[in-house]
Amino acid sequence: MTRKVTAHLFSSANGVVESPNLRQFDAFGPEEGQLMGQVIGPVTDVVIGRRLWQEWSAFWPGADDPFSQFINPVRKHVVSSTLSGDLPWNSTVIDGDPVGYVTDLREQDSGHISVVGGVDTVQSLFVAGVIDKLILTTHPVVTNEGRRLFDDSVPTMRLSLLRAQQTSAGNAVLTYARRPTDEGETVPPATQVQCREKGTRCLQRHPSPLGQFSAQPAPAADRLRNRSAAAGVVR
Repeated sequence: MTRKVTAHLFSSANGVVESPNLRQFDAFGPEEGQLMGQVIGPVTDVVIGRRLWQEWSAFWPGADDPFSQFINPVRKHVVSSTLSGDLPWNSTVIDGDPVGYVTDLREQDSGHISVVGGVDTVQSLFVAGVIDKLILTTHPVVTNEGRRLFDDSVPTMRLSLLRAQQTSAGNAVLTYARRPTDEGETVPPATQVQCREKGTRCLQRHPSPLGQFSAQPAPAADRLRNRSAAAGVVR
């Protein structure tokens, strides 16, 4: 049975997914926490970019909270062209094309697969058509700082809105999927290009100077609301 591949990001109203803790303010409540639990509950494998993996692997093994209880034991698959050999933290380097790797991974074992970041990793895998559901928890805020998930390098894509809900904290939780090809949209071919962050493999339709996005561990006071990073929130 083919496994589900998901990504869950926190976004501003104008599409910025970088450092959500800087713009969440009071817009993170029990419903958002419950949603995160629902998203990561079935996950048994995580796909993660190299830089993000290096930062998380240095921080989360020593942490003790619900997020660490998820991210530490889960199997991690690292997108990188510079790492090799055996990795710590229950991690494996993706050998070859990440799209092909994730496509094969979804036919193995059981449980869901979560693409947790960085921006290039989520963007390229979604454009390539291997992410089944993209969940965007959109905060009622606009920012002029940070990277957008879909920038000018992304080709025109038609999406299907699978679900929309409003939370009591004022967020819009929107679940999208690529529109099936039989509705007139063809999944664009992915071309391997080198991202700005040296050693990070990136798949995009058009080469661009985008860098691997990373997540710096949040201060202790922010980590409770930033546990969403484990569900695909890229910072």
